[in-house]
Amino acid sequence: MLRRLLPFLLMPVLMAGCTTLCGCSDEKTDHTGPAPTPVPTPPAVHTIDFRVTGTDPGTVEIALTSTQEGTSTIRTNLPWFSSFQTTRTSMFLSLAAQDRDFFSGTVTVQIYVDGVLFREASVTGFNPGASINGQWSN
Repeated sequence: MLRRLLPFLLMPVLMAGCTTLCGCSDEKTDHTGPAPTPVPTPPAVHTIDFRVTGTDPGTVEIALTSTQEGTSTIRTNLPWFSSFQTTRTSMFLSLAAQDRDFFSGTVTVQIYVDGVLFREASVTGFNPGASINGQWSN
């Protein structure tokens, strides 16, 4: 009976030796294949905020420009806010506001990028107007 069981008892020993004999356990052998292609990191999304505030009780004409959105002009009362998101890492930004009802007051224009003040200007007086611009880069 021992003769019948002997091959089964020696099987694990022979199998362990096989990896050494066939070179499978050689540390220089690469069994993983080619390295996987890394997944690219998605581009960061930036938020651009345009803000116009002030004490002027009349109508204000606002012009805003960005490389991504182009130029827009609107007439509105204050306060006024607009924002957009972009994956760009650089762009020209501009914001201007001018009182159109010839009142005395204050006009403040601000551009924020990702919650951080990028540009700001404030003017007080009769028929106030303020403008800011600049090339933003991340």
